[in-house]
Amino acid sequence: MLALIIRTVLFILCLALAIKPLLVLQQVSYRVKEFCLAIKPLDAITNICLVAVSVILSFFSWYLNCILAVIYCINNVIYCMKKRKKPLVITNRLKRLLAVYGALILISTICQMFYIRVFSLAFCAPILLIFANLICNPIEKRISYGFIKKAMQKLKRVNPTVIAITGSFGKTSFKHVLAHILQSTYKVCATPKSYNTPMGISKCINEELKDGDEIFIAEVGARYVGDVAEICEFINPEIAVITAIGNQHLATFGTVERLRAEKFSIISKAKRVFINADEVKDIPYINKDKEITVCGRSGTWQYSNVKMSKAGQSFTVSGEQSSYTVTCKLLADYVPSMLTLAVAIAQSLNISQKNIKNSIKTLKPIAHRLEILYNDKDVIIDDAYNSNETGFISAINLLSLYGDKVKVIITPGVVELGKEQEAVNIRLARYASKHADYIFTYGVNATAIKKGSGDKCEICSSLDECMKRYKRIQGERAVLFENDLPDKY
Repeated sequence: MLALIIRTVLFILCLALAIKPLLVLQQVSYRVKEFCLAIKPLDAITNICLVAVSVILSFFSWYLNCILAVIYCINNVIYCMKKRKKPLVITNRLKRLLAVYGALILISTICQMFYIRVFSLAFCAPILLIFANLICNPIEKRISYGFIKKAMQKLKRVNPTVIAITGSFGKTSFKHVLAHILQSTYKVCATPKSYNTPMGISKCINEELKDGDEIFIAEVGARYVGDVAEICEFINPEIAVITAIGNQHLATFGTVERLRAEKFSIISKAKRVFINADEVKDIPYINKDKEITVCGRSGTWQYSNVKMSKAGQSFTVSGEQSSYTVTCKLLADYVPSMLTLAVAIAQSLNISQKNIKNSIKTLKPIAHRLEILYNDKDVIIDDAYNSNETGFISAINLLSLYGDKVKVIITPGVVELGKEQEAVNIRLARYASKHADYIFTYGVNATAIKKGSGDKCEICSSLDECMKRYKRIQGERAVLFENDLPDKY
């Protein structure tokens, strides 16, 4: 009897303490396919070996299995105690998932009490979580539809002009810039942070959109074919914006053609379409019933005479028989094209040149997106929120302005590029090595970055180790923090 109790307690603890797969599942938005891809090969092999060893041990002695379970539990406890970059967020969806997962643990526990070889399920938390998630999916879809239906009704009642923004990158920064400019004339509600999913957007509409709001700006994300259409179906945008088309999320789309088609699907319901031609190449044919505005170095709206220094930059914006110079404190070489796009939209909404210029002048960097900070005489360029090839190069160019300091780059590289990931990181590392004195890297792309940057690069075990090596560098330093990947990488 005592043996059964000990075995049962250990069985439950093994499954209950498996926080790592639960963290990964939440970070991939509960998508089973991405969850399977996100599990590291070493973790998968370890779990398979544990299950196999557990089955073999069950033929010899129950207490050997218990010893294995104790070691596994200790390892899980150590993992739970570590500080996470992105900790588990207790949401209603997670609570429902845990309730189903708990029921599966209970069923498995009862089964192993009568048949000892079922004890090997103690090391199968990822599989049980997948089953729990699949059971929850129909419930979650029904709940999601309820929130979306409520958001649709509220949008119809408030009736703001809806602006939808999509792109491989630059969505959040552009949304911040556009909202700031439009607020000079209109009452504006924009999705917060990087809320760009149906649930995130509907949450914003239901909780933050107010009666009297004249413009609603939604950031539209996409990881799979059909994601953009799903969002546009319920927000019904009047204005569509495409900020860029690159190789981000190529891992889930498979081909650039599918990715491009997905981004351009945002224009299906819009009357007016604004495209950043600097970052969107090969614009396909668009029906004449759409009002198309192309912005960039050439197009309907253009920028020229760019002058950049450590204090900020200025440039001339021209279009629709008007031309004027704007100044801002934002420091990135993609800023002129981004602001030109925003100016074109603002003018189409009849905002005065004076309000546009004043708004641009007071723009502030978004936290962790090429944000300039200072630590005594050291300069810190914080671009850690996210990364893409274009943004990485812009950040390196900004770092190169500090030629009087020791230039350092700390980065795990760029991810979610599918088969192109290694080649892109090698290419970026080569460019970085021309502008930086030291490069510290870690994580999944470390080998590729080392290959591209050679002797200037040092591979570290973690971000903490990168920081320790950085602090040993003598002299005044300028350091670029490019990307900060969550624990699943």
